[in-house]
Amino acid sequence: MPYVPVIADFIAARTAGNAAAGTLALDVSHLARSGDSGNLLGRGIGSSIDFHDHRPYVPGDDPRHINWQAYARSGNYTMKLFREEIGLKIDVIFDVSASVFCTREKTLRALELLFFILARAEADGAATRIHLVSGTFAQRAASQESLPEAITELLRKARVPGNVPGLEQLAVQNKTLTIFISDLLFPGSPEQILRPLMARSRAAAVFCVSAPEEAEPDWENFTELADAETETARIIFADAELLAAYRANYRRHFSLWRDALRRTHWAFCGISTRDALATALTGEPLAKGILKTVR
Repeated sequence: MPYVPVIADFIAARTAGNAAAGTLALDVSHLARSGDSGNLLGRGIGSSIDFHDHRPYVPGDDPRHINWQAYARSGNYTMKLFREEIGLKIDVIFDVSASVFCTREKTLRALELLFFILARAEADGAATRIHLVSGTFAQRAASQESLPEAITELLRKARVPGNVPGLEQLAVQNKTLTIFISDLLFPGSPEQILRPLMARSRAAAVFCVSAPEEAEPDWENFTELADAETETARIIFADAELLAAYRANYRRHFSLWRDALRRTHWAFCGISTRDALATALTGEPLAKGILKTVR
């Protein structure tokens, strides 16, 4: 049976997520691609009034952007660069599968990430949609306030074990920034699973929730294992050879995801339950430029 969070869990997760959103933000300039106009700054160079930087002139540059004042001082041509503005739209896709909700610790980490993303989206004035997926079932949450009831209901619905998330059913916004929160513990090719989102997403980041006991289990001798999705159990004999094979397969699974996302230019970051949310977010997400500190 999955762990069904209670209201106190949602309150705790939202508190942690909001606190992290006060010090960290999505690095839109890193994730978003150029070419659109709106109200948030992107990486591309456009014609907004926000001065970004300057660089030496090279043949073919638009002479309208030459910094003539700098030329009068130095005799060298330099170009004024302005950061373009991007109207940010965010689609948050939250995996409500039994494996994500198999323990309270993993449940809280996934919910903390969800509320962190939503708090930052609200602070940045983004047009945000929340999608909940569980196997082939998908639905859109009306608001943050409706999440406890919607997630609880979805956890209690009958699921089709082993199915990948039904992302093809999601009505994501065009040219959106897609955030997928999941543990990615389902079979199938990453490219095929994500293909329904690729055509519409301007860019995307996958926050993969994991637990230390999944990566490095401490099984010993005869151990009973329960399948989080099917709720069936079986007893295995866990020796050193089996543990080594499991760990190798576990690493290979996520290597496939990392490689696939790298090819499609989607950001990937693993978020463990080992540390507090703020500590976990200042690791891989900050180092990769997915997040930035709030000044």
